[in-house]
This record gives sequence, structure tokens and C-alpha cells, in this order.
Amino acid sequence: MTGSDEATLTAIETALEDDGVWVAPELATQVTAAGEQQIEQAVAKAAHHFYVVLAQPDADDPLLNGRPEQLTGLIYDDIQAPGIYLGMELTRAGEPPELRITERPEQNYGYYVAARIARLEHPDDLAAATITTIELIDSGADLDAKLEQAQAKDPELYERLYGYQTGGGSRPDHGGNALPAVGGVLAVALVGIVVTAWLRRRRRGGSLAAASTSGRALALPEAVLRTVRAAEDERNESRAQSAVLKLGEAIDAAELSATSARARASWRAALDHYDVASRIMDRQHSPADAVGALVLAERGEAALQAAVKGRGWSPGRRCYFNPLHGPATTTATWSDGGRSVKVPSCEACTRALRAGQEPPDILDFVADGEPRHYFRLDLGAWSRTGFGALDPDLLPQLLRR
Repeated sequence: MTGSDEATLTAIETALEDDGVWVAPELATQVTAAGEQQIEQAVAKAAHHFYVVLAQPDADDPLLNGRPEQLTGLIYDDIQAPGIYLGMELTRAGEPPELRITERPEQNYGYYVAARIARLEHPDDLAAATITTIELIDSGADLDAKLEQAQAKDPELYERLYGYQTGGGSRPDHGGNALPAVGGVLAVALVGIVVTAWLRRRRRGGSLAAASTSGRALALPEAVLRTVRAAEDERNESRAQSAVLKLGEAIDAAELSATSARARASWRAALDHYDVASRIMDRQHSPADAVGALVLAERGEAALQAAVKGRGWSPGRRCYFNPLHGPATTTATWSDGGRSVKVPSCEACTRALRAGQEPPDILDFVADGEPRHYFRLDLGAWSRTGFGALDPDLLPQLLRR
């Protein structure tokens, strides 16, 4: 496993600045010296700027959490080199490696299709799969059509890897063998989020200001608090899993008759939101990620409905205080820390603010043994955008730092 220690990051960044490719030592048996050289040649002749990091991020590393986009994000933060970054997903034992593609600073979510095609064509050759991914993206080919061809060649492999049922239509099956799933009460404590934030700030030479508490007295014993919070996290987890599965089934069943540019854009938005939400839920994730996936799935459902009706779609704003409250109905003035700001708010939260009270049921997570408002924690794009309340264009924000 590859961690985020300074020595490893320096080695990776030096290699990328040299030839655009870094292969973790533990993958030497999968990618030979000759294979690495072939990848370097593919990167050198590509029209796009590619950066290949073949390594499995350590799931226990607080800065990585097993996510390749976290690793490439740290690298991009340091070298500030725009381009298409290829990393590696954590996969089950015995499954072929899977590449994860992240474009920085912007993101083309459709590129993941190239990685799937390459994985199906070269399940036992990581170097060949990497080269094919690069060539497919660089060619500008119709990736969806090529994926259908790859699926037709080996439907059993496709179903085993992605949990799709073939023959009578395909639908996502999150209960199958698609990708490593996490169920039940999540093992990732939110205290780790605060640790992650501290490590990230320390690495960048800054300091993490102490987050203030919610301002509400909490007399519950710690054991009771943990039980209550675990139950709420499990409830949100279940809602998110259900919403993502529902969206996948709706996409499969949708019949699109409109071919306007607006309808096609809505359809692509539905697919993109489903892809990101399902990736979040299929991998190790935090309670905040589950809430975010639920928001993405509900946005994807709205985009799909617009596509079916031949209409355009743009994301709306949710209640800033808790995205689970639903869409914002107005903009309310909120005084916090001696300053007043205007934020999207639902009807109940707006009434409380106008009465001089704190909005009810602000979304909290446990940090340092206490419930704290999510926007006082470093949760990346979730807290930075208010789960899309402050910046409705949430998808690109998820891959920014």
C-alpha cells in the first residue's frame, strides 16, 4: 500500500515531472520495467497531458482513505500540473486492477468509461490496460459505444466486475459483486476527519483552528451519544444506498424520446451524478459522504426526470443548515461569529432565524467526542459548498481542494 508520507510523495512527484509515470514497488510483478517504459512512451506521444500513478492508496492513511483521487489530489496540490491523472482503485482480492481517472483542475466525468473498457479488454495486464485507457481518451472515440462492444465480448466478466445483468437490459446491482461495499454502521469515525484536516494543514505549513462547538449543551453520557449518532448515521447510510440504487434502476428503465441538446445535457448530468454517488457508496466512506451521496442521487433523479421530459436541468440549492431538509425556499440572514451572511434556507430554519433562534436540527457529526455542525468541520467539498447549498455546481467541487 502507498501512503502520503513526504518521502513517498516526493518520489512520486519527481517521477511524474520526469516522465509522467510512477509505479509502486509492490506492483513490480504486475508492471515490468518494459511495461513501464511502454506506458511512458504512450504518455509522451499523447495529445493530452497524462500523469500515471500506479499504486494502491493505503486505506488506513488519514489523508488517503484508500482513494486514488485523494492521492492524486495531494500530488496536484504540490506540482500544480493540469492534466489527466490515472490512479488505482482498491479492489477485492482476485479481481483485476481498476484505474480511476481524475482530470485537474476541471473534471470530465465521462473518462471513467475508458478505464472500464481497458479493464475488460486487459483484465490480467495492468500495463496494457493503462496504455489502452490513455489511447482511448486521447482518440476522442465514442466511449459509450466501445464499452457496449467490450461488454458484448465478455458479458460474464462485465457482470462479475460491475454487477450488471445482461441479456434483458442492464441495471446496477449494489448487492452483487460490483465493487467493495460498506454496509451497517460505518467504521470510519468522524474524529478521523479532524485528524485528516490537521495533517493536511500541517503538511501545507498552516494550522488548524479549533472548531467551535454547536453552542448547545449536551448532557448525554458518551456511550449514549455514540449509540444515538450511530443510529442516525446508519439511517442516512440506508437512505443513501436506497436512493443510489433507485436512481440506477430509473436510468436503466428510462425511455428518452427527446434528442435536444438540453435533454442530452440533462441525461449526462443524471449519469454523472449516479456515477459519482455510486462510487462514494461502493467504497469506504464517512457518514458525511453518505449524506453527500444522497444529495447527489436526488439531484440525479431530478436531472433524469428533466431528460425524459425533453427539458434542460440545473441543480437547485438545498437548505444550508441541513441538506436533508430539502430544497431551500428562501435566502435568510444568519449571524455567526459576529458576522451576518445570507444563506439558502428551508421554511423551518428561516422561521427560527427570524425569531432570533438557532435553526432546528442542523446537520451535526461527532468530532472529539462532541456533536459539531458540519460546516465547522473540514469535510472538503461537503462543508465548503454546504452540500451544494452555496455552490450548486457540486460535482466539480468534489475533486477540488
